[in-house]
Amino acid sequence: KKSQEIRTSGRIGSGTTEVPFSMNLKQHGEENLERFYETFHGADINIQYLVTVDIMRGYLHKSLSATVEFIVETDKADLLERPVSPEMVVFYITQDTQRHPLLPELKSGKMSTQCSLLDPITGELTVEASSVPIHSIDIHLLRMESILLGEKIISETSLIQTTQMEMSVAT
Repeated sequence: KKSQEIRTSGRIGSGTTEVPFSMNLKQHGEENLERFYETFHGADINIQYLVTVDIMRGYLHKSLSATVEFIVETDKADLLERPVSPEMVVFYITQDTQRHPLLPELKSGKMSTQCSLLDPITGELTVEASSVPIHSIDIHLLRMESILLGEKIISETSLIQTTQMEMSVAT
């Protein structure tokens, strides 16, 4: 918890008074022991940052207070401290993930395992042959939340986004 006094006590005239302020979360040239994670609202886990403003009005008057959430996004330059090449992972769609038999067909793809929230998630899907016509391909983005509770790991999966690609065959 950090506190910062904006203005010393005294009387404020009637009418609207604006008091500008700013706070640095990271001090340049100073060792930062605290790590700031991106704001996250999950089903079981939340990471949020709040600004609380307290106005002390003396002994005879009740203090005023307000709290507002603000969003923290990781600076792209701070994502990786050392250069790491984006790794592409290869995946295969196997028979147990399909309703129709694959026969000798091969469906595979690859996608990057590291991405920024500011950039699109990229990858590719290869269908070499299909005994059944493909009308569309659905890509689901899932978030997996895990928490250690005693000696058990409890996980929950949430659907974040679904993208459907319509397929058309030129005749």
